[in-house]
Amino acid sequence: MKSWRWFILIMVAISISILIAATWLGWNSWDVYKNVSAIIRRQPFYTHASLFPRIRPALSSVSALITLYLIGILILFLFPEHIQTMRKALRVPPLYLLRLFFLGLFSALLVGAIAISAAITMGTFPIAIILGLTLFLCGLIGVIAISYTLGAELFNRAGWGHLSPMYALLLGTVVLYPLGRIPFLGNLLSFALVCLGLGIVFVTHFGTGKSWNLRSLMDE
Repeated sequence: MKSWRWFILIMVAISISILIAATWLGWNSWDVYKNVSAIIRRQPFYTHASLFPRIRPALSSVSALITLYLIGILILFLFPEHIQTMRKALRVPPLYLLRLFFLGLFSALLVGAIAISAAITMGTFPIAIILGLTLFLCGLIGVIAISYTLGAELFNRAGWGHLSPMYALLLGTVVLYPLGRIPFLGNLLSFALVCLGLGIVFVTHFGTGKSWNLRSLMDE
C-alpha cells in the first residue's frame, strides 16, 4: 500500500516536471519541424514577438489543465451513473483495451466519412457540423472517464479509495494531460487516448450499459 502511495507521488512529480519542461522549453507537439530544429540547436523555441515568452505558455497550460478538470467535474455531477458504467467497462485486461481503441478508431473513421459525405451538399452540410461536435463531445467524455478511472484505481491500490471522486479525477487529469505536451509522442498518445475514449463511450452505449439493438422498436 505504501509503495503505491509513493508510486502516485512519483507519477505526479513526473507529470508536473513534464508540464514545466514543456512550458520552459516551449514544447509544441504539433510543430514537429520546429521541435527538431530547437532540439538540434539545443535552444528553446519561443515566439520572440511576445514580451513574456515563458509566462504566456505557462498560463495557457495551467488554464487548459484547470478547464479540462472543471469540465470533468461538471460531467461527473451530470452523469455519475454513466461515468461509473464506463469505469467498470475499463477495468478489463490490456488486450480488451486494445479492442476498445480500434473500436473508437473505426467509429471516428465512420462518423468522419458520413460527415464528409454530408458536407458535399449544402442541404446536409449542418449534419457534418453536428456529427463533428458529437464526435468531439464523445471523445471528451471518454477521456474524462479514463482520467477518473485511472485516478480512482490508483487511489484504491494506495488505500485512499474513500476520497472524493473529484480527487480521483484531479489525479488522472494531472497524470494524463502533460503526456500530450511531449514532443513527437504527444500527438500519438493523445490520439490513442481519444480513440480509447470513443471506444468506451460507444461500447457502453454512451454510458447507459445497454446493448446496441433495435428490439425496442419491435415492441408493440
